[in-house]
Amino acid sequence: MADRVINSYKKLHVVLFPWLAFGHMIPFLELAKLIAQKGHKISYISTPRNIRRLPKIPSHLSNNLNFIEFPLPHIPNLHENVESTNDVTHDNPIAYYLLIKALEGLQQPITTFLETSDPDWIIHDVFPQWITATASRLRISHAFYTTSSALRTASNYSPLMSSELPQDIATDFTTKSTNLLAAKVLVIRSCLELEPKEFEQCKNLCVSKTVIPLGVVPPSIQVNDNISNINDDDNDWVKIVEWLNQGKEKGSVIYVALGSEVSLSEQDLKEFALGLELSGLSFFWVFRNTGSYGLPAGFEDRVKGRGIVWTSWAPQVSILGHESIGGFLSHGGWSSVIESLSFGIPLVVFPFGADQGINAKQLEGKNAGVEIPRSEGTGSFTRKSVADLLRLVVVEEEGKVYRDGAKELRKLFGDKDLNHKYIDNFVKYMEEHITNAAN
Repeated sequence: MADRVINSYKKLHVVLFPWLAFGHMIPFLELAKLIAQKGHKISYISTPRNIRRLPKIPSHLSNNLNFIEFPLPHIPNLHENVESTNDVTHDNPIAYYLLIKALEGLQQPITTFLETSDPDWIIHDVFPQWITATASRLRISHAFYTTSSALRTASNYSPLMSSELPQDIATDFTTKSTNLLAAKVLVIRSCLELEPKEFEQCKNLCVSKTVIPLGVVPPSIQVNDNISNINDDDNDWVKIVEWLNQGKEKGSVIYVALGSEVSLSEQDLKEFALGLELSGLSFFWVFRNTGSYGLPAGFEDRVKGRGIVWTSWAPQVSILGHESIGGFLSHGGWSSVIESLSFGIPLVVFPFGADQGINAKQLEGKNAGVEIPRSEGTGSFTRKSVADLLRLVVVEEEGKVYRDGAKELRKLFGDKDLNHKYIDNFVKYMEEHITNAAN
């Protein structure tokens, strides 16, 4: 039965189902809020612990955005508290694959939920692998939402491009290909103004699919907002703001965060920390220690006053919006790139896998960031390279090209009208293409 066209006043019931990584859950939540703002009903599926850890939604959206909890089934050797990749420790990497297995085990309860709730659309992720087939069987319109760039998406679909990728990225593609290949609607978190050629590549490689640019979906907190009202009762945030305000010149502080899934070896952690120290710059480091080792002896004492090591959750978007931040030392995940450039902050990138290497190359090509070089054979790097690149991007005259490049991209990434136009176009597409004629 052909898709039917409905009038623009039809209110949808939309299910969003992200992979269990905060680099996916947060962008899915941002999209959920944007669709809910237009009056549509959203069911956001995840596990109980993940839902508790998501940022609070504005109260005016509570009637349209519901969180649906599904506890993960018991999987041998998977600790009961592991519900996201953020919970996977360096000494237990197999937990990542057990987490995938656990999510795959939710097929029956989620299928029952879909049968009884009868949604108009499902917006899904790379896992679980059964979601596209289930949606098709239930005659529910569905779209694959890739939270990566158009360039990364094109590389996923092109055997030639994939063969030129690092092995970890190529392997990553083979494990996630089912939903990528089966989806008939592909929604990409990027825009034509940023990646015109890359979107053309996607369309040429995915001739049987509808490719929809979603816009970059910048963070909902903007740089001109009074960031003190984000969490007035949050003592941690008060402490962070106080530290950032204490004698820090505008654009002088490095924000350091390597994402929730990155684990440094003991040697890499040592070089990384000593590189920060050697730079002589002020820094705020959100540090997640997942190994049995810690920071170099005496490190925190030596950097006391100009550097802080923060070991709990931190409001990344709010920190990036503070005027003292002048650079972002990041793993280069697409969400982090978008958040940084939304405030015109250049990046120093230390990629580990997934789309991060591609993002680093894109940033260098657009003069908005640089990648820390590593040995091709061992992946090793030096503290001097870390220090030199931080100083280059944040303070040195030669690095002004990166600061200017990031500020130029801010005009695009922070363009609310442009991004709202992309969201409007996607919502209109959903309104006009509903497979389930019973609605």
